[in-house]
Amino acid sequence: MNKKNIIRLLLCLFLLNVQTAVFSKDQKRPNFLICISDDQSYPHTSFNGDPVVKTPHFDRVAREGVAFTNMFCNAPSCAPSRGAMLTGRNIYELEEASILQGAFPAKFKTYQEILWQNGYYTGFVGKGSPGEWAILGREFCPGGIPYSVSVIKEKGKSKKISKKDYPTAFKNFLSDRKAGQPFSFIFATSDPHRPYDVGSGVRSGMDITKVKVPGFMPDTPGIRSDLCDYFYEIQKFDSDIGEMLKTLEDIGELDNTVVIITSDNGMPFPGGAKCTLYDMGTRMPFAVRYPPLIEPNRHVDDLATLAEICPTILEIAGIEPHDEISVKGLTNLLKSKDSGRIDPTREFIVTALEVHGSPNPKRMIRTHDYLYIINLNQDKTNAETSSKSISPSSKLMTDGQHYTLREYLTEFRNEPSVSKYAKRAFGKRPAEELYNCIEDPFHWNNLAETQPEKKQILHEKLIDYLKNTGDPRYTDAPVLFESYLYEPKWKDDDPKITKQRKKQILKNMKKEQKKRVQG
Repeated sequence: MNKKNIIRLLLCLFLLNVQTAVFSKDQKRPNFLICISDDQSYPHTSFNGDPVVKTPHFDRVAREGVAFTNMFCNAPSCAPSRGAMLTGRNIYELEEASILQGAFPAKFKTYQEILWQNGYYTGFVGKGSPGEWAILGREFCPGGIPYSVSVIKEKGKSKKISKKDYPTAFKNFLSDRKAGQPFSFIFATSDPHRPYDVGSGVRSGMDITKVKVPGFMPDTPGIRSDLCDYFYEIQKFDSDIGEMLKTLEDIGELDNTVVIITSDNGMPFPGGAKCTLYDMGTRMPFAVRYPPLIEPNRHVDDLATLAEICPTILEIAGIEPHDEISVKGLTNLLKSKDSGRIDPTREFIVTALEVHGSPNPKRMIRTHDYLYIINLNQDKTNAETSSKSISPSSKLMTDGQHYTLREYLTEFRNEPSVSKYAKRAFGKRPAEELYNCIEDPFHWNNLAETQPEKKQILHEKLIDYLKNTGDPRYTDAPVLFESYLYEPKWKDDDPKITKQRKKQILKNMKKEQKKRVQG
């Protein structure tokens, strides 16, 4: 038996031991509400200390449950990050699902599918089921049954940035379940993804003088206002969560529901966040509330990744985990009555990126103190490679500064006060990067050459982990990331067949749920 299978065997034994302690068949089965924002970095909740953004409902869940201070996404790109959450696997293990706008192979079971097979009603709204899931033989939508969202049109705004009525979709989901049937719902908003309603943050009353500008971007009034627009959309996400919590309270299900709030990847600002493996791109807000298991007013400082959501949900639901899960889960951290560092075996986490619009392969290991990155394509930059996240037009402030960070860096990249930020965002990356996260939280001082011993230690740990978890770039497996199906390819094949097949699969799922309700 190879090392990877031994690890998985030990993991399964561990989870089976945890299972009986978490849930017994005599108890009412817990529900799950998983709330995922779209492009939000760790610091940007009022609970985590931001002075401008207000997130009372995230704060409530964190206060009445547990907040994680070192939770990391598995990729700073939405689709692979969400695929890791659903499957409990590293993104490089997910084949076509490892890339943005990719497909979703049938072989990878999601926690929503497993819960469904165990009598749960599962569904989602928004971006809860990444990738083109119907094209590769899958017979179950990865996120459960999709629920449509109506758009509340606001005067003078485009449909894309008008408010979406996610809370009503949640109510519709709840009304479709069988009485007493346990449920799992993914609320996957499109906030705070770009584009923004320009000036919305300041118009709402936010004070740009109080904005904490992250250290990887220049500090200008225009960029402060751009950040306020980002905060404004985080507040929309939080407001929607509040309505969903109220719905659960009204039907008497809140305390029997595991509420998880997080994001998929970091803020959409070039140079140090989304599409980078720096902390502002990978470190996520994360809070969990479930009174039967979790003591309130706690914080966990252990290193963890979002892929651990999958085995955690299965453990709490009392379902035996399948042997394809690569991570151990958060249950022991949730059950603990302590705060701070709880599990001494959590020495590091690993994250990765492959394709986000174009190939951009890299790997990262993060300890409590250090961050080490391997850039496998040094021609790539720290800016997003997807054009979809670029604001459609240039918005100028009265002082003549560009409104968005990307536009500002592009326009003034040769100015002495801007050039270092532009070079960081648009310049080529070194083969290796090493940073002291305590002394250098925004990762400016690359120590790869000045601390070779530390770099070598982290390099060996990273490579060992990648080999043991089957990264094709570090094993004998073929490296196919750049040849996988992605949106332009599968749309050119035969979209009508895919669309018809998707309709039939969803029809079958709805028919099965209807039988449950009637039976």
